[in-house]
Parts: sequence; C-alpha cells; structure tokens
Amino acid sequence: MTDTSGSAQRNRAKLFLLYLLMGAGGLWHVLGVLQALMESMAGPMLIGLTTWLVFECWRGVGNDAVGLRGRTYFLLWSGLMVVVTHLVETFGQASGLIFGDYSYGHILLPELASVPLAIGFAWLSTLLCSAALFQRLAPARWRTRPVIAIVGTAMLMTMFDVIMEPAAIKLGYWRWEGASVPMQNYVAWFVMGLLLAAASLGIKRLQSPLPPLLHHAYPAQVLYFTMVIVS
Repeated sequence: MTDTSGSAQRNRAKLFLLYLLMGAGGLWHVLGVLQALMESMAGPMLIGLTTWLVFECWRGVGNDAVGLRGRTYFLLWSGLMVVVTHLVETFGQASGLIFGDYSYGHILLPELASVPLAIGFAWLSTLLCSAALFQRLAPARWRTRPVIAIVGTAMLMTMFDVIMEPAAIKLGYWRWEGASVPMQNYVAWFVMGLLLAAASLGIKRLQSPLPPLLHHAYPAQVLYFTMVIVS
C-alpha cells in the first residue's frame, strides 16, 4: 500500500513539474520577460524534455534479463529515430522536396548541417507523446490493432504540428518561403508519422502502456504553444 501511494505521489510531482515548466515558459512569453534567456535555453530544454520522456519509458521496462534487452533495444531505437529524422530534416530543408521550402533560424542551438540537433529529439518526443495519448484516448479494442494504432498516432502527430507551427514561426525556430505553411508540410508530417509509428511496433515498450507523463506531455506542450501564439 505504501509503495502504491509513494508511486502515485511521485507521478503527481512529475506532472506538476511538467505543467509548471510549460506554463512558466508560456507565461514568460506572455509577459515579454527573460526573452534572451528563453532563446538560449530553447534547444537544451527541448533535448532535456525528450531525454526525460525517454528515461521514463526506459525505466518502465522490467529489470530481468528480458527487460534489460528491452531497455537496450529501446535506447537504440530512440537514438535511431533521432538520427533518421535529423537526416530527413537535413534533406528536406536543402531540397524543399519533403515539407516544402523552409529554413531554420538560429534559435535552437547547437546545429548540425544547418539543422538544430533538437529537431531530431523533437520528432522522437512527438512520436512518444502521440503514441501515449492514443493509448489514453482510444478504446481498448483499437490499441491492439496495429493499423489503427499507426494511423491514430500519425494523426495526433500531425495535429500537434498544426498547433506548433504558428508558435514555432513566431519564436523564430524556422520560417517558410511562402506567406503560409504549405499543405505539403502537413501531408509530409502525416506520412512521416505513419512511417515512424510503424517502425515503433517492433519495440515492445511502445506496445505496452506508456507512463502517464508521456500523454500529459502532449497537452502540456500544446498549452505552451498556445500561450506563445496569444502573447
């Protein structure tokens, strides 16, 4: 009983910290204070948030021999997702063939090949949060059907980008050559979501229930982006 109570208290503390960080970040933009600090911390904070979410997933894997292999596979998969999406973004920015014509600003530092290192982490975070939110919202019978899980996760990832785009542009993370975000970007996000979600099915950690922190990270970030947009 004590262990259960202690675990619940730790989870509540993590959720409080998550919403506090996202809410405080948004409030700073609303009030227009600490902007230079916020810009310098943007990249490290995004990498840090993703690392936190990955750690929560990692620690949920069992401690036996099978669990240890699962932990190793999960970390390798996470690293692969970061590398692959960074390469996609590098090609996409250089060619304009995937998402459209866009270029990154110099807010999310450090960069590699003109693409912020934080972007690959952001893709991984969005995938994990969307998969967790799908688990939370979808009826139980849908969670065990791979096609529905893949499509549902991809849809949530695309919805996340729809909300994120105006905030990211306002923050100077990137800019589009046209007057508005092209539909090509959202189509590419959905296709990328399908591919990434399909690739995640081989990682059994993503087929089992994900920690509550992950599905809460989705609305917490939406809260932050919304506050940025209205600031």
